[in-house]
Amino acid sequence: MMPRTAIVIFAVILTISGFSITPGIVNAPGSDLTTNDAPSPPSAESLPSPIEPNMWVGGDYLISYDDDSNAFHPAVATSPPGCPFAGSIHVVWDEVNEVTGTREIHYSMSPASSGGREWSNDEPSEGDRIISDASPGKDGFESVAGAIAPPGTFANNPGDALDPAIAIDMYGNIHVVWRQMYTDGTWEILYSRSVDNGMTWSGHDGTGDKLVSFRRADGKDQQIQQKPAIAVSNDNSLNRAVIQVVWPGQEPTSGLQDIYYSSSDSNGETWTGASSDSAISAIGSTAFAFAPSLATSGTNGNVVCAAWQQLNPAGATNEIFFTGSSSFGAQGTWTTEDTISYAQTDGMNAGPPSIAGYGNSFIACWPQPKQTGFPADVMYSLSSDNGNSWSGRTNDFPISHPDINCPAMSPSVTLSPDGLAYAVWTERDQNPNNSTEVQASCTRTPGNPGSWSGISRDIVISHPDASGLGTPANAANASVAFAFLDGGWHPQVFWDEPNYTTGSGKINDNWEINRNPLVDSNVTVSAGWNLISVPTEQEDTAITTVLGDSNGDGATTWDRALWFDPWDAANPWKQYYSGWNASLNDLAAVNHTMAIWVNVTAVGDGVLTVTGRESSSTAISLHSGWNMIGYPAVDDSAYTVSNLKSETGATIVEGFSSTATYKTTALPDAYILKKGEGYWAYVPSATTWTVDW
Repeated sequence: MMPRTAIVIFAVILTISGFSITPGIVNAPGSDLTTNDAPSPPSAESLPSPIEPNMWVGGDYLISYDDDSNAFHPAVATSPPGCPFAGSIHVVWDEVNEVTGTREIHYSMSPASSGGREWSNDEPSEGDRIISDASPGKDGFESVAGAIAPPGTFANNPGDALDPAIAIDMYGNIHVVWRQMYTDGTWEILYSRSVDNGMTWSGHDGTGDKLVSFRRADGKDQQIQQKPAIAVSNDNSLNRAVIQVVWPGQEPTSGLQDIYYSSSDSNGETWTGASSDSAISAIGSTAFAFAPSLATSGTNGNVVCAAWQQLNPAGATNEIFFTGSSSFGAQGTWTTEDTISYAQTDGMNAGPPSIAGYGNSFIACWPQPKQTGFPADVMYSLSSDNGNSWSGRTNDFPISHPDINCPAMSPSVTLSPDGLAYAVWTERDQNPNNSTEVQASCTRTPGNPGSWSGISRDIVISHPDASGLGTPANAANASVAFAFLDGGWHPQVFWDEPNYTTGSGKINDNWEINRNPLVDSNVTVSAGWNLISVPTEQEDTAITTVLGDSNGDGATTWDRALWFDPWDAANPWKQYYSGWNASLNDLAAVNHTMAIWVNVTAVGDGVLTVTGRESSSTAISLHSGWNMIGYPAVDDSAYTVSNLKSETGATIVEGFSSTATYKTTALPDAYILKKGEGYWAYVPSATTWTVDW
């Protein structure tokens, strides 16, 4: 049972708050209250507002129009603060054009006012939005003999546009590049832009796609088998934006593959790499360069850094190489390529990297095994001096949780202006479906290798599901970027995944673009003390942020919060009071594993609106004795007190009762746990309760 001292302290605190409780009553919570009828406890709803018919499909949240065409390779960028469309979220991907049968670049946008809750072109009435030139014969469609095909015909060229990359400059202009197949089987890098927040596009609605790479006249064009990368240098000194693009190109004559570069300071009208090939990796190296990523840093974005995967001849393993320019990528200013990963003769091959930059820092992530016989983890390397030195050169630093037979794949990383590093990747999850899901890891101190949240446990942010026959819906190609929304920086994550569930009146198995959205959960409260919990996972766990009601009516206020920490025997009761100096408050942060007593001073609309992301798996550590817990499930329609007792060994579970002496009452075994409610659970011995449904 709960220690007598804990109950006395609790009683005194409530009395100070103006809630009179006799200190002499020291029984365990609810042990004398079994005759009280349990009232309707606080409820939580996790529905996006407003709901769009094609967004929520089962547990998945779609932003692409749910049709019969597969959508792949999403990329995300957000409009920066200070531009006319600040906070808007923009996503591109490749998908079949149902008119021509070729793959084109598709697009969807969420305005800042919706915070990612509303999306363009996700409704049947809106249809797909194509931003690349989708007209027949768009690339000339020469035949092999060089003759031009008649207008309106496709000759022998599928003309597929694949693997888009996106960046947005300080003016809010959106820049998109991709690789495009030509008649002779070679590929080029093409470009389209929007200057009106995605309403119109130069490639589709204007003069057509622009060539970024060099289209040779001798038929010896590069083979470009992997996606390009794009970044923008915002040069405030000259009031210009320099668009930077890199890609891997294989020369047909030599068979060698290097990293090539092109830039534009004319808003995408002209490109340096369109008139001649310009390689930034070591030409002539027999080690192929793969999968480049690109980022900028420096006061005016003058520092440009490219990172890629390449065989290190010295160690005979794939490592992460980089080169940089401190002059906006000008020809002749790129440094000699060098490694930023831990180059050893250990046989641990590094996979394709992702790189991000802000201020004077760059951070790179890639998949690589930590030791022989184990699957790949996500490693990282940090530079705090514009790419001059890198932490990952001296050791392997994982940011993911090691799992047997679950390799991490295709990471994407981003940096926020307020210092948060956030990485996502796909990895087979240990769920009943054995599906590949999106996982995440983040830190506010990237200089500390042990500070990443994903090291200690898997943090799954996609919804594990499968077809009716048990075929797992595997997530792939995750992409992340920060958006400034609701007064703070929030990561926006997107991926492609087959849609096996019923949506929009049909069942199909096509791939769609998914995201892990912010949802608003409304936790019902009344005046005085309430036992509640945080129903969703939080990016910022500061108690005043989580329970601030900023996305509600803002009129529901509280002044005091309490939490019982069973792991701190000397001082288990943690508290926050708005009238105290910050140094006196020892309950500064709350999360979705906790229940909290909250003293509501103004009811407002009767709910505290808590904004966060639904977690598909949460491990809650339970101490022997009493624990204050929440129920952060995606589905809260069927899990009962009996289930909790069976899985944890709990002997008593109590919930909120406004009429009971201690505001709690024992819950019957048939009671269904709900998101947003708080509970007391008594377990005889320590255990871990995993909520993964």
